[in-house]
Amino acid sequence: MVEEKENKENKYLYQVYIASPFFNEEQIERLNRVREVVEKFGYFKIWDVYHDGIIIDEKNKFLREEAFKENLRRIRKSDILIAITDGKDMGTIFELGYGYNYCEIIIGYAETLGEKKFNLMLAQSCSAIAKNLEDLKEILKRILEHRDLSEFQYEGEIE
Repeated sequence: MVEEKENKENKYLYQVYIASPFFNEEQIERLNRVREVVEKFGYFKIWDVYHDGIIIDEKNKFLREEAFKENLRRIRKSDILIAITDGKDMGTIFELGYGYNYCEIIIGYAETLGEKKFNLMLAQSCSAIAKNLEDLKEILKRILEHRDLSEFQYEGEIE
């Protein structure tokens, strides 16, 4: 069984793109918690806009275009996309949809979902839904062990 551990050989097995809103402290803290869980495994090379992306000046059209192109390029290079869907941020939803065409595995991370209905397009796009960090850890372990993720597919009510 794969355990969370430090990857001393620095051999990454998967490229991971984390799509997330980061417009307030709660969103940034959630992103940091998710990123920390993924990092602890040591086998995932992580990229997210908040920590790794191009900082843009909204008035600079060139930088906006470069940031957009870089984000899309990073998604295309990724094996796994983790989309933090809490708050239903339009940018994150776009990244998830775009990633559906390129990434082998899409993980929806939805801490605030609870028993609420989930969007049809998001539910069907995701290989697995994690409602908490423990779910995310288990999904990542299963990916590393090449095990089935069907237990984590969304089967609740659709909105």
